[in-house]
Amino acid sequence: MLRFAKPSEISKARDRLIRRFNQNSGREKLTRKFSTRGGAEPDREVYWLPQPGRWALFFPEYFKGTKRWGLWFGSQIKSERETHYPSLEINLDLDQSDISIAGRILVDHQNRFYLAHKGGLGGGHGSQMAIEDFAGYIKGHARQPVTLPDGREQLVYIIGGVDDANLLIKLRRYVLECERLRLIARRMNTNSHKKTKARSFKPDSFNPENSADGLGVGGRLEPRVIKRIHGRVVNALAGRLRVGANNKDPYGTKPDLFLRNKQGHMRLLFEVKISSDSQSMFTAIGQLLVYGANQPKPPKRVLVCPVRPDHPQICKILDEQNIHVVTYDFLKQGVTFKDLDPFLR
Repeated sequence: MLRFAKPSEISKARDRLIRRFNQNSGREKLTRKFSTRGGAEPDREVYWLPQPGRWALFFPEYFKGTKRWGLWFGSQIKSERETHYPSLEINLDLDQSDISIAGRILVDHQNRFYLAHKGGLGGGHGSQMAIEDFAGYIKGHARQPVTLPDGREQLVYIIGGVDDANLLIKLRRYVLECERLRLIARRMNTNSHKKTKARSFKPDSFNPENSADGLGVGGRLEPRVIKRIHGRVVNALAGRLRVGANNKDPYGTKPDLFLRNKQGHMRLLFEVKISSDSQSMFTAIGQLLVYGANQPKPPKRVLVCPVRPDHPQICKILDEQNIHVVTYDFLKQGVTFKDLDPFLR
């Protein structure tokens, strides 16, 4: 298993990252204005690679009052007069035991360095995204466990090896994915501030989940926005099912949603997950099997998640257990579902 780098190793890995950009034949050095939640950063030197389009800002000094370097990345450069905002912040702290820091340098058993990110997006302009939401929406990247200095484990996204010949390509892909997630976050923030009209349906024994955003407290007592994706999806799904949506099972279990047949038995069972990672999928499969096990006839089981799982083992289990998959997304009009219509008939 990969481990977290020591302070001296972090310095070496950072120097190698800078060298990767500096040695690129097409790179340009530009001076631009930057800003993030921490404040303005005027006249910062940035590495710009026009083909295929990526920039990197390596802060030459620690952030004030810390032993933390800023590493900011993006895909587009604007004019000198405009302010730039990082699409991805991978800030590296020499104290790797601080789990609030997003950036990580990892080391394998051959002492090779890897650039990693724990997920989540900071900054302002409504594009922030919490770690759990980030995990639910990201595509093409999966979290992996690594060992903290005190022996604990943390899940991170490994972007690539620092000395990997394709690192800059992999880094750009990750940056572009973060930019896509920021668009989703802005869309969600816009939707959360709109007043919605009362639903026309009257669900039977359905208790709507809390779907309002709120504030929570992070590891350093810093407020963070909590986005209740699960509640939004469940409530939107109940709206599509209209009359008959239930989430109160007399057997004491708490399925997300189900519909009854004329005899009062469960005929259609839904389990909603905000992430499509392997752990969430295995948990959902178990819940669907357990919640429907006490019925005279097994109900149709439907897994509702952001992205259709592609792990071979998970796909095999879904097929063997006849579990259907419905995916969802957040658009301007709210939560939309794909492949749901066959279950509405």
